[in-house]
Amino acid sequence: MRLEVVPDSRYADVLEQILASRLFSDAPVQRKLLSYLAEKAFAGTADNLKEYSIGVELFSKPESYSPQSDPSVRVQTSRLRTRLDEYYRTEGTDSPIVIHLPKGSFTLVFEPRSCCSGTETNPEQPVSAVRMPPRWRAKHQWQTVAVAAVLALLTAALAYQGFVVHQLKEETRQLGLDPYVARLWQPLLSSPRPLVLVIGMPIWIRLRNGYFRHISVNSAADVPNSAVVQDLFRLAGEKPDRIEYGFNGLGETMETFLLGRLFFAARKPVTISRSNTLSWEELRSQDVVLLGSSKSNPHLRDMPLLVHYALSRGGIRVLHPSNGEPDWYRPTLNGRDEIVADYAIVARLPGVGGNGYIMVLGAETTAGNWAAAEIMTDPRQTQRLASKLVDRNGNVPELFEMVLRAEFRSLVSVKMEYVTHHVISR
Repeated sequence: MRLEVVPDSRYADVLEQILASRLFSDAPVQRKLLSYLAEKAFAGTADNLKEYSIGVELFSKPESYSPQSDPSVRVQTSRLRTRLDEYYRTEGTDSPIVIHLPKGSFTLVFEPRSCCSGTETNPEQPVSAVRMPPRWRAKHQWQTVAVAAVLALLTAALAYQGFVVHQLKEETRQLGLDPYVARLWQPLLSSPRPLVLVIGMPIWIRLRNGYFRHISVNSAADVPNSAVVQDLFRLAGEKPDRIEYGFNGLGETMETFLLGRLFFAARKPVTISRSNTLSWEELRSQDVVLLGSSKSNPHLRDMPLLVHYALSRGGIRVLHPSNGEPDWYRPTLNGRDEIVADYAIVARLPGVGGNGYIMVLGAETTAGNWAAAEIMTDPRQTQRLASKLVDRNGNVPELFEMVLRAEFRSLVSVKMEYVTHHVISR
C-alpha cells in the first residue's frame, strides 16, 4: 500500500522524528527540502512540483534561473534521497513508516515497512497499526543483550561510514569533483545563496611613468602618513593623488583560477569581484570567499571575522594561544631575505548576521595565497586535510579556522602541510 497524499497526522510525527535525527541535524539544506516536499505532500499539491518552482520558491533562485545550467535542485534532491535511505538503514530501523523519494520525482511516497517473514500486512489495516517485532526479546539474558548492543553499534558505525563513501561517490558522479575536495567544500556547494570570489586588490599609486606600491600603504588614508611615499613623490615632483587597484600578485591570480576551476567542475554558479568594489550589502546577502592578504582585503582588515587568528603584516597572529601554541606564525627567510616558507589561513565562518558563509583563503605573501588554494583543491592534499579535520563521528566541521604551512621554490610550493585548526560554533 502506498499513500502519496497523507491523510493521517501520525505521518507528520514520523516526519518530525526524521528531521530531529542525528543524520539530518547536520544537513540543514536536506532538512529544509524534506520539510518543503512533505508540506506539499500533506497539502495534496506535490504533483505540481517542478524543478524550476522548487529552485525559485525554496532556494530563492532568480526568475531567470535555468535548471539546465544550474543543477543544484537535482543535486540536493539526490542527496536527500540518499540520506533518507541511510536513515532507514540506521536510526530509523524501527520506524513503521518508510518515506521514499522516487528517482525522477519530487513527490514523497509513504508506505508501511514490510514485516518479518511469515507475517502478512492487511491492505485494509491502518499503517499506524503495523508493529515491528522488538529487536531483543525479554527472554534474552543480559549478556546476550550486551553483545547484541555492541554488534549493533559496530554495524551502525560501518553503515554510516558506508553512507559517507556512497555519498562522496554520488557527489563525484554528479558534480565531477574528487570526493575529498567535494567533502571539504560541501557547505558552499550545497548552499542556495549566490557565491562570489573576492580577489584581494592592493592599492597602487600612479606616477607619470609608472606605478608605485609600498607596504606601508594599504588604503587612501595611509598615503599622507607614509614618509616613504611622501619622499618619493617629492623627489618626482608629483602629487600622490592618483590611486588605482589595477594589479595583484601571481599567487592571488592562481588562487582565483584554481577556485574558479573547482566551482566550474561542481557546476556551482560563481561571480568574481574585486575586494575594493565589494559592498557590505553584497557581503551580507551572498556566500563569499575572500582571497588574499589583509592588506588587500578591506573587509578582512576592518572586520573581526577570524576568531582565533589575525592576518597581519609579518605573518599570522595567534589571538588566543592554546597550550604549546606560539604567539605568531611567521614566514621563513633565507640568507638573501627571500621568503622560502610561509603560513596561510583557511577558514569557513558564518556570514554577516549568521547567515550563509564567509570563507577566507589568505596569507601575507603571494606565494602563501597560491599554496592555500592549491592545498584546498588538490585531491591528494584534501584527503590528508579531511583526516585532520574530521571529528569522532567522521564529520568535517561546518565552521573552522585552519593554519597551513608551505615551502616554496621560486614562489611554487614544493611542500604543504597541516599545522592546526579550531572548530568554530555558530
